[in-house]
Amino acid sequence: MLRSYAVTLASLLSLSVALPQAAKPSELSALDCQDLSSDPAPECWSKLNMPAWITHWISIQTVCDDGESWSGCFLRATFGAGTNYDCSKLSSASCIEPSLQNVNIKYISAAQYYGAYNIYLLNKYLSNWAQALSDKSADTAIQNYILANQVTYPQLLVSLLLKYGNNDVVATHFNQSLAQVQSSAPVSPQTPITEVHQALNSQLSDVLNAAMTDFDSDVFLTMTAQGALMVLPAEDPAYLEGEFKATNPGIVPSG
Repeated sequence: MLRSYAVTLASLLSLSVALPQAAKPSELSALDCQDLSSDPAPECWSKLNMPAWITHWISIQTVCDDGESWSGCFLRATFGAGTNYDCSKLSSASCIEPSLQNVNIKYISAAQYYGAYNIYLLNKYLSNWAQALSDKSADTAIQNYILANQVTYPQLLVSLLLKYGNNDVVATHFNQSLAQVQSSAPVSPQTPITEVHQALNSQLSDVLNAAMTDFDSDVFLTMTAQGALMVLPAEDPAYLEGEFKATNPGIVPSG
């Protein structure tokens, strides 16, 4: 049985979480979510009732191969036979942004496109963080936080996402998804930084794998709730590395 180690917001020093800017009623009613010639809109995730739509698709699909992940099957069914999309691994070269140029718009529904697009966005979000946190520029930020706080690995990771990222809602969804992460070992200031890197990467990888291969875990629906992945672009690793350097010029002594 999986154990839950989701981090409480109280344990994150009462960091505030800003919800996505909601569309005005007049704007929402005028929004045509079936129009795939327009940029994807976060509000369409709810307007198209995507959680129920994908859940129903999975329950009735007959095209998935034995051993195939639900996300890989969904992408193949959306973009056609012969495609080899795989978004279940961090920084996968096979996880590319869905392009309507590659499909016949007449035969793809808006719900299919929004599902595929959010599969890609989730992989990009977690992959970018994995890359940034493995860079040496993150070492001081990580070590300073460990020196100042007695935390577990999940608490450390969520705290970094909230402090340095630009999408607090997705970071909070990630916190909720950490129920799938099995390790809550405390982090010691004496822990080698390479070991910390490996633990953080493992958590990002585990959440991604659960989202893309185990739909029943609800991790995918949790991470994509509110269309939050579409509100802001995923943080670029170079941007995050710059934030680490700008706010952590050196190790701050403990005590």
